[in-house]
Amino acid sequence: MSSIRSRLVLYTTVIILVVAASITFFSTLSSRKQSLNTQRDHALEITRMVSSLVAPALYDLDSVTVRNKLAEIKISVPSIHKIYILDSERRIFSDGSKTNPLRGQVLPHEGATKFFSQLEIDTAISAQHVVVGGPIMLTENEVLGYIYAAFSSKETRDRLRDTIRGNIFLFVLCGVLGIGSAVLFARRFSAPLERLTSSANRIARGDRDVLIRTDGNDEIARLAQALEIMLRRLQEQTVELRTLNTSLDQKVRERTERLRQQAAELRLARDAAEDASRIKSNFLATMSHELRTPLNGLLGMIDLIADTPLNTKQLDYLQTAKLSGKNLLNLINNILDFSKLEAEKVDLEKIEFSLTDILNEMAQIYLPAAKQKGLLLGIDIDGQLPQRIYGDPARLKQILSNLIDNALKFTAEGFVTIQAMPETNATGQSMIRFIVSDTGCGIITDDQDHLFELFTQEDSSTTRKHGGTGLGLAICKQLTELMGGEINVDSDPDMGSRFWFTIPLLVDQDIISHTAKTDPAPTRSEEAMTADINGDSADPRHRDSEDNLSQAHILIVEDNKINRELLLAMLNTSHRRIETVENGAQAVKAVQDHDFDLVLMDISMPVMDGIEATKEIRKLSSPKSSIPIIAVTANAMPGDKERFLDAGMDDYLAKPIDVMALFDLLRKYIP
Repeated sequence: MSSIRSRLVLYTTVIILVVAASITFFSTLSSRKQSLNTQRDHALEITRMVSSLVAPALYDLDSVTVRNKLAEIKISVPSIHKIYILDSERRIFSDGSKTNPLRGQVLPHEGATKFFSQLEIDTAISAQHVVVGGPIMLTENEVLGYIYAAFSSKETRDRLRDTIRGNIFLFVLCGVLGIGSAVLFARRFSAPLERLTSSANRIARGDRDVLIRTDGNDEIARLAQALEIMLRRLQEQTVELRTLNTSLDQKVRERTERLRQQAAELRLARDAAEDASRIKSNFLATMSHELRTPLNGLLGMIDLIADTPLNTKQLDYLQTAKLSGKNLLNLINNILDFSKLEAEKVDLEKIEFSLTDILNEMAQIYLPAAKQKGLLLGIDIDGQLPQRIYGDPARLKQILSNLIDNALKFTAEGFVTIQAMPETNATGQSMIRFIVSDTGCGIITDDQDHLFELFTQEDSSTTRKHGGTGLGLAICKQLTELMGGEINVDSDPDMGSRFWFTIPLLVDQDIISHTAKTDPAPTRSEEAMTADINGDSADPRHRDSEDNLSQAHILIVEDNKINRELLLAMLNTSHRRIETVENGAQAVKAVQDHDFDLVLMDISMPVMDGIEATKEIRKLSSPKSSIPIIAVTANAMPGDKERFLDAGMDDYLAKPIDVMALFDLLRKYIP
């Protein structure tokens, strides 16, 4: 019974110690809170008194009187560590010393400025001091200056230390008394259990002449009575159990045989299903391959015929045949990929490639289709991504192609953008998030859950209007998961869609630097982009604004060459002076060396980002420090605009760029 006794002692002791520790802990917290509140109230009272004492002298700019007042209060209140009186410009007027070496300087203490934006004196508590600060008011709305004081917390810490020592002593005393009481209680409680255990052991050894004491009417006594009844029935139950065991053995043998037969039937059914699935997948893979081979030859011959002398009607026929052949080839490729994925025969490559080149290639491929529909097509690559990564570029392009195809297919007007940015998943792994956004018809919530299932589209009317098999997104999902990522969509009807997927960010740390990034190769010429922007669909307000802004001198700060060309095309460089740089450091130097009317500033750039560049420009001498700076960025999360404005930027323009919005801002900031 020593085990039960030990547990009783342990449990009782733990309860006593937990209660005592809780009382000690909360008592200490209460004492600490009371001490800090007392010191804070004392510091606030003294600071308000000093504020009222020095207000007349500060009004008269009498530094001697202010110094004397501060010196007196330092002597009478030894806990004052530092005290400053500041003028209305928030510069030090007096620190209470005779030499007053800091006069005219900015307060050297970090975090002090928060007190100067308030309308009354306030406090803050740190590890070593209680800090008090706020305005010195002449009238209710007129500020004479500011006061800032730091009071030492040593006396409060000493009192709190004494309180903790007393509480620890009480905790130890309660623990000792509790353990002693627990030992006595456990010994008295376990004695009858020990006697009962001895009787049970004798019964277990086959002794039927056992006298079981049943004194009292508590739980232990009732347990003894039950043990006595059990002893009388033991023999009867033994006979019954032998009979039941014989019957149960027979039933178990019968059930086991039936289960064995069912398991064999299930294995046969499973093998048949797997064989059928493999046959289907192998058939699809073989047929898709055999169809694709002659189709590639057919498309090649069409290209050769197109290079021969043909009339316009014949060329139209060839283009129609080639387009139909390409559509059929895409369908066959999807079927082949689906069959390979289902047969688990897809092997991913792991080679080094340029992420920028991949996205630029996608833009080059789909620019003609976007231009034909009058859509803007743009890319945005976060500056924090490395230039070269490891993975399977062919499968990455396949996923992007499916998503861009869908975006262009379901977008009648507006834009399609491709974004890439770094992120960290829930397990801490570095990932790349790709986003393909459009301004198309959108997808209702009920249909979003089924988009990535095989042979599924938004609805039957969509199938009839736009065509397709429903394989593309299902293949994207399987490829993304095979790479170790995920894919999903965010969409609202009539508001467009954002298809996104993630893949692991794999780099060679010996040769890859997140801070070094080269300019991506352009995906399309400036003339092509100008055709997109300044074509028949361009806004009349854009064309009308050319005369008003023709003499403007504008600096474009953008690390991505495609986005620089896009801005150049929008601004129509033949009519105004435009200069471009690739990072924030170059932007600061350009503003120093030239006179610009306005700066269009990207945010995520190598060497120096847009926020830091803006801060450096604002430090330049006037009038260069006041040049209008507009943030042009893909950062469009809540709070981003406020962050850019707080950094010194004048306005904000989100990517993809709206031409009308761009020229509205130009007219706003360029006279």
